Amino acid sequence: MKILFLSPTFDVGGAEKVSINLANYLSKDHDIYFLPISARGKFRTSLNDKVKILRYKNKKLRSNFFLIRKDLKKIKPDVIISNYRTANIISFFLLLFLGLKSKVVFREANLFDDLKKIFFLKRSVYLLLLKISYSISNLVIANSLDTKQDLLKHRILSSKKIKVIQNPVLEENYKSLLNKKIAHKWYNNKYQVITNVGRLTDQKNQNILIQSFKELLKERKNLRLILIGSGIKKKELKQIVVKCRLNNYVDFIPYTNNIYSHLSKSSIFVLSSKWEGFGNVVVEALASGTKVVVSNCKGGPKNIIKGFKQAKKFKNNSLNDLTKKIKEILYVKNQPIKKKLNKYFISYVALKYLNEIKKI
Repeated sequence: MKILFLSPTFDVGGAEKVSINLANYLSKDHDIYFLPISARGKFRTSLNDKVKILRYKNKKLRSNFFLIRKDLKKIKPDVIISNYRTANIISFFLLLFLGLKSKVVFREANLFDDLKKIFFLKRSVYLLLLKISYSISNLVIANSLDTKQDLLKHRILSSKKIKVIQNPVLEENYKSLLNKKIAHKWYNNKYQVITNVGRLTDQKNQNILIQSFKELLKERKNLRLILIGSGIKKKELKQIVVKCRLNNYVDFIPYTNNIYSHLSKSSIFVLSSKWEGFGNVVVEALASGTKVVVSNCKGGPKNIIKGFKQAKKFKNNSLNDLTKKIKEILYVKNQPIKKKLNKYFISYVALKYLNEIKKI
């Protein structure tokens, strides 16, 4: 089977990582092509050699339209998997003009909460464009039940076209990554490290975690906070750290391809998001044997942690409850994970994708 993945970029992000994980695994038995709208990003080197990347000199998609048209006419993919809302809209216009008979699978990776900030008229036009674009799809895969409910709430498409499939997160060799050496002055027995991983944006809400950490530090001087990622809020968050006089207790570090090394050496992982589509890093933290505190926001995180004794959820955007839950879990002893994480292995999820595609 020839499968083409369409992705906005190779930037660090959950949607991009999902496409790369699926592409790498499916390349064992299928011809896989990868079309990034922009070739920038750290994840570019994560694709294996079997995946054929469609590269173009001009960075602007519209300038490459006829080259893309020529390549896709030649490849004639059996299936096109588009992994992100913006990419889904672009897929619609590509398919409209290319006249391909490929099966079309759209992934919906996030909730629609970010649209609340958009002016009403612009939001209405955007939602209409989504409805038109999604009408060409044969299948839409939502990464959580809440993501599906948001699609239905905004009347993007009917329920019969939507299938809920969890994200493919865990590689078969992830355990070998846990103990890989990684240097940081706080990874020792002297400190208890709280870690957050994600884009530094309003959605991820690291601000409330910094404020909570400030309160926790008053009682436990051996606590440290590491924020892993980058984003538009980085400068603002650093200013908050300075204002709170936490310079010596909070560290910002860039994202790394092996996040397991950081998580396995952390005492607690905190996901402070206001909303999430799925929450890949929650699975990675649990797999690393790290204690977890997540927001009970809409999306996947609260469901991922069900049944795990060393995980707690706090009231979304509540500083007091977040601080309380971190205090509580500090005293919970790390225990071997008895609940299995098999359903998050890439191999397991990829087969679910193939099974649903075969039904189209």
